[in-house]
Parts: sequence; C-alpha cells; structure tokens
Amino acid sequence: MILRRRAEEMVHLMQMTEGEISKAHHNVSGEIHIGAGESRSFHHISETAGKIHAQYPDIRFTITSGDTADLMEQLESGLIDVALIFTDYDHDQYQGIRLPQEDRLGVLMRRDDPLAGKDVISFHDMKDQPLIIPRAAAGLLSSDPALADMKIATVYNLIYNASLFVEDGVGYAIGFDGLINVSGDSALAFRPLETQIIQAATVIWKKYESFTPAVNLFLNYMKQGTK
Repeated sequence: MILRRRAEEMVHLMQMTEGEISKAHHNVSGEIHIGAGESRSFHHISETAGKIHAQYPDIRFTITSGDTADLMEQLESGLIDVALIFTDYDHDQYQGIRLPQEDRLGVLMRRDDPLAGKDVISFHDMKDQPLIIPRAAAGLLSSDPALADMKIATVYNLIYNASLFVEDGVGYAIGFDGLINVSGDSALAFRPLETQIIQAATVIWKKYESFTPAVNLFLNYMKQGTK
C-alpha cells in the first residue's frame, strides 16, 4: 500500500508536469520582427509564419520592407530580428539560411511600349532609355564600365512606387518578376532580362544574439523548412 500510494503520487506529479510543460509550449508568445526586400522568396517566410500562427496564435509578426542597406542597418541596431537580403554578408557576424527559390530580374514597362513586343530585353535595348533602378543596383551600374553610361532617371527601394513612375511614363523599372500585377487589363508589362544575374535570397540574423523563445522558434521552423 505504501508503494502504491507513492507510485500514484509519482504518476500524478508526472501528469501535472507534463500538463505544465504542454501549456508553456503552447503559450509561447511575443513578437518576431522581420525585415525583407521585396521578392517572391518571401513566401518561404510567410509559409513559416502561417505554420507558427496555427500552433502559437499569441505570437505576433512585424514586417519591415526595405532594401539591403536599410535592413542591415536595422538588423545591426536591433530593430529587426532577421532580414531577407540578396547580397553576401559578413559570415563572422551573421548566420544565414539560403532560400531555394531564385528571383528573375527583368524590366517593367508600359504595355503599349514598343519594347513590350520583345520576349527578352537586353541592356543594349535599354541604352539611352530612362531607367528606374533599385538603390542596391546603383553602385553596380556606376562601377561596371559596360553599364556606366546607362541613363538613370530614378532610384527606388520599393517597387510599387516605381511601378507608378513606369505607368506615368517616367521610364523603365528594373526589378524582380512577380511583384507587380501585369495580367488582365494592367497598363504594365514585364519582360525578363537577357543577361541574368542570379539573385538568391538569404535570411540572416546576428550570430551571437540572445533571442526570445518566439524568435528561436521561428528560426528553427525556417531551418527545418529549407532542409
């Protein structure tokens, strides 16, 4: 009888402990601050967020859009936990997960523009044309002798505003495919660049940062999802 009472106490204690652990597991809460450039690769993040939200509804996500320069500054200052970028990074300071999807660069133009009749666009086609380019590409165009004489009319960091410039005839915007609706009765068209530069997205975070349980959970889900 003594052994039975002690066994019952132990089983009851085990059940209470399991319940408390389960409750703590399902009550993970907090905020995850994500910075991201505009890309279809963001679907990997949004799919991960959907899985987490289904199991941990008390976790809240905050999304900040911007180019790599903006995001690296915010990541360094601690304003965001992770960043989705498209350039190399300091592997001594940051860890990263390279996402499997690659983005295709192309030219956004008016649908009634003569260049819209081409299947692909070359840089020769764009010579002497007013270009609307992402801020991250400004340095590339100015440093490459073959592209240094391209006519830059506007520099942007968010493609939607750039698309309005295209629609109103300011120039041709270089950017990623799939970000602006060019189907149906849209006034715009997108054509891929003939010379493609591989644009692979990477999710990075500070290597030695102490994260909240919510952010650690997000990173674990991201790692599992890209294996």
